Amino acid sequence: MKRPISPDPQPGSSPATETTKKACLQPATNSPKEGSPASVPIVGADEACARKLNITCTYPQPVSVEDDDTYDLDPTGDIVIVLGDEDRLLPSDLAELTPEWLSNAKNRRDPDPTGDEEYREYQIRCSSKHLMLASKTFERQLPYFMDEIEKHGFVEIGLFDEPPRIFLLVLMIIHGRTRLLPRKIGLSTLAGVAELSHKLECEEAVNASAQLWISKFGKDLPRVYSKYARWWLQISWVFQGKYVFQKITKVIQATSTDAIEGNLLCVPDTIIDELNEARYRCIEHLISALQGLLKDLATGDNNSQWCTPTDPDSKHLCLSSVLGDLTTHMYSEGLLIPEPKRPYPGIGFGPLMERFVAKAEDSSYSCHGSEEPECRLLARITRLFKDIQQPLGLDINSSQLAGLEEDAEQ
Repeated sequence: MKRPISPDPQPGSSPATETTKKACLQPATNSPKEGSPASVPIVGADEACARKLNITCTYPQPVSVEDDDTYDLDPTGDIVIVLGDEDRLLPSDLAELTPEWLSNAKNRRDPDPTGDEEYREYQIRCSSKHLMLASKTFERQLPYFMDEIEKHGFVEIGLFDEPPRIFLLVLMIIHGRTRLLPRKIGLSTLAGVAELSHKLECEEAVNASAQLWISKFGKDLPRVYSKYARWWLQISWVFQGKYVFQKITKVIQATSTDAIEGNLLCVPDTIIDELNEARYRCIEHLISALQGLLKDLATGDNNSQWCTPTDPDSKHLCLSSVLGDLTTHMYSEGLLIPEPKRPYPGIGFGPLMERFVAKAEDSSYSCHGSEEPECRLLARITRLFKDIQQPLGLDINSSQLAGLEEDAEQ
């Protein structure tokens, strides 16, 4: 079972009588005071983070630190972080820990036949100095615990809601325990490291290891908008990867078929808004160009230079055929009635262009039986699309994005 967590104290109650307290992500407003309880608010990076950093701080009990389950990242450490593991992502004994255990979420310990030890807790002895030097979150909050550390020699902090394997990876980097770090990790693990690094505000400390792991993926990035593209967006933003950020934002702009949601991403909402705005502009430019072509065909404007028949009847038949095909295709894509509006659900810039080209190829009518007449719908669509600006992605170093980031932090 999970260790019990006492409920939050009610207004007016005396917190000093409680030995276990739970603190959530919220700004700390008071300075540390002598004799204050060990439980205090822990402040995370910002609301763009995927989840809140929930901690449970207990007054130290010497027997817990002498327990065989304690894993020493710093044998003289004064912080004992307790991690819960419901999904069997770590070995039963952390002395058996290997890089393979830490590299991929697919690695799991065998289930206990009795089912009694499905859930385990691991105590990680850490250094408050290392934590505060690497993490701005810990730098702001650990001073609240110094009175208890001076009295008892250490303080125990429970982080039961955090992924134990990823948290242990980040703690190892912070403490310089690099021998056990895997040379390659899975994409979901890398995304988790980015999320936790952002939450703890220790991106700089983790950056070198993260860049090594990122390099193992080469240039193999998703080509369509998916959870993998979202992971890469998160990774490239947190670790400031200019190339990956530009490429993955281009993919997202071009292939997303709905508004891009910012929840579960450690990316400022203002950046997500800029991504959505760029997607909208691309789709609107494409729809406007198709509507312009439809109007030209309907009115006969700008078509004589492409239409090869010389007699009026054949020319009328040619234009009517192309107009009919284009109208049918636009209607089937929902571009006519009703006219699509933001956030353009079901419409992706790249997929829409591809479908139009495919449909235009199926339009078999041609003037005088010519195989490649310039007036054929495919030729007109091809010329049209060449003039449409393609998604470019976002430049992570641009002054515009820098301004958006500053606005998000205020």
